[in-house]
Amino acid sequence: MSVTNGIAFMVLVMLHLRGLGIRGRVVWQTDRGVEFGGSDSGRISERQRKYYHPLGVVLARYPKGRKGYNGRVERSHRTDDEEFYIPCLLDIEDDGGLLRKAAAWLYYYNLRRPHQGAGMRGLPPFQRLQWRRKHKLPRSLSLLPPVLLDTVSADMAVKTGNDVLTLYRYQGRSAFRASVTDAADSATGRIPGLRQACQTGGWSREVSLASLLSTHRRL
Repeated sequence: MSVTNGIAFMVLVMLHLRGLGIRGRVVWQTDRGVEFGGSDSGRISERQRKYYHPLGVVLARYPKGRKGYNGRVERSHRTDDEEFYIPCLLDIEDDGGLLRKAAAWLYYYNLRRPHQGAGMRGLPPFQRLQWRRKHKLPRSLSLLPPVLLDTVSADMAVKTGNDVLTLYRYQGRSAFRASVTDAADSATGRIPGLRQACQTGGWSREVSLASLLSTHRRL
């Protein structure tokens, strides 16, 4: 992730939380990636002062050599890969198609899909969060709309080096398809039915665009 994309993501999430009336300090626990300042104390302080502090965020790092602190995030990335990107990527034609399927996946993952991780009790994440709190939270908390970060972060004022987005030449759908087919076939072979779920049913058919719009109107 580039520096600008990392900052843009943080800003979008915090504006989402603040817009829902969630107040108080928020601690972001991260690794030592360059998007969070790397190991340069000067950059860390600058980003804290310029971007994080105005939104009530404290940038924190997990201890060196203790990657288990980031385990839940990495495990969620694996679920995204195995149940969304790998089975569905070849059937997405354009940016709009990606965002529509991503919105359906976000809805299903946070509000419908049972989770078997430690302490989850087989509940979807939002339901588990509600179970732990005394005050009811709005369902829209778990429905931050997916965006293409490049379209947001490109408008931010940045310096040179790692702050600048890299531009890639699009090689066409056939080249793209050929580059990922082996990985998709391999993964869906290990997990039978995943790609079929994306194409003909399963979570992406279960969560229609109409149901998403209906949910947002009720929030």
